[in-house]
Amino acid sequence: MRKFFCLIVILMFFAAGGVFAQTSQELRIGAFLSGNLSSGQEIWYSVRTTQACILTVFTESNIDTYLEVYDAQRNLITENDDGDDLNAKLNILAQANTNYLFKLRGYSDSVTGSFRIFADSKTITELRIGSPVSGNITPSGEYWYSVRATQNGYLVVETSGDTDTYLTAYDGNFFWLAEDDDGAGYPNARIRLRVSAGNNYIFVLRGYENTSGAFRISAASQGYPPAASLNVGSFLNGNITSGGEYWYSVRATQSGFITVETSGNTDTYLEVFDESYNFITSDDDSAGGGNARIRIQAVAGRTYLFLLRGYSSDTTGSFRILSNYQAFPAPTPLAVGSFLNGYIDYEGEIWYSVRTARSGTLVVETSGSTDTVLEVYNNAYELIDRNDDNEDLNARIRINNVNANTTYIFKLTCFSSGNFRIYAFME
Repeated sequence: MRKFFCLIVILMFFAAGGVFAQTSQELRIGAFLSGNLSSGQEIWYSVRTTQACILTVFTESNIDTYLEVYDAQRNLITENDDGDDLNAKLNILAQANTNYLFKLRGYSDSVTGSFRIFADSKTITELRIGSPVSGNITPSGEYWYSVRATQNGYLVVETSGDTDTYLTAYDGNFFWLAEDDDGAGYPNARIRLRVSAGNNYIFVLRGYENTSGAFRISAASQGYPPAASLNVGSFLNGNITSGGEYWYSVRATQSGFITVETSGNTDTYLEVFDESYNFITSDDDSAGGGNARIRIQAVAGRTYLFLLRGYSSDTTGSFRILSNYQAFPAPTPLAVGSFLNGYIDYEGEIWYSVRTARSGTLVVETSGSTDTVLEVYNNAYELIDRNDDNEDLNARIRINNVNANTTYIFKLTCFSSGNFRIYAFME
């Protein structure tokens, strides 16, 4: 009996895969298919590439369509709603001799109607760092290049020659990053990006206003410069030159809030990164008078990297950059199995501590008409989880497998001021 049951399960598994395969229509590159969407329907298409390329799949219709793309193992790659009016459009950096699965549906279950779906490709050339590529631009021609970052830092892509060129840069998900006309000196283009090691970046080269002629395009990698140490509670003076960037490292000696800001008459811009150069946040004028200010929640023993520059590439002038520390507020104890009522101002913060009495699942949630957000931290103030709208406007965090006699810190914020109730209980 057990063997029979296992056989049934295996047959069901292969049948499910077979149904999926049979219901995936082949969509050939350079062609289109027509169809009709009924309410709640999903239609699958398979597209096979023969070479590395920019693969584009898009719809043409009068209905609101939605596209998702998966690899052969059905892992979601990306998705799109409105690439052109109500029509969906997806671009992916595709590998050679690879199958991709596209799922088409209406934006909502009520969407019905006819459509056409197209697949197209553009040749893409790998542009390796330190290995220039030469070519000839034709009027209205576009030339696509992929560059893989070999280190955290800056990636510089530029053209050289007598042809008036124009460059556009995208990340690996085809989000626009930058564009340039004469950054390398007329008539050549130059784009400099901050990049992460291992990521792919896409560059599109064209002639400016349909110019034609020979060109050379190259890619170079630059590491981040050393960061000047900015001790908490101190300041440094400096001068911004045109296009200059200035890095500062701030080490948190204890968990709390670290604020870094500028003062002076120069219009400054700040960004902050973690030790691996992962972007955290940025600011322009929060300190007033063109000065930038960033306040972060810092964890003891960690170093944070601040990048200072002028608001625009031609901004110049003197500045002072300061760093200050503020301890986290003492959290209000919230006993498991109880609740507290409160009022929170817009952009306010209220902190709670919850100590578990036993192992299990800890749940903390809010109720009321105020739009609340919850974050939970361990006792070292390292972020564990965050939740905005679990039900209506209320937040809810559920932590599985907690140990007995363990303290968790919860931060309550909001998108609108008002009254709320916060609960803590075990499941």
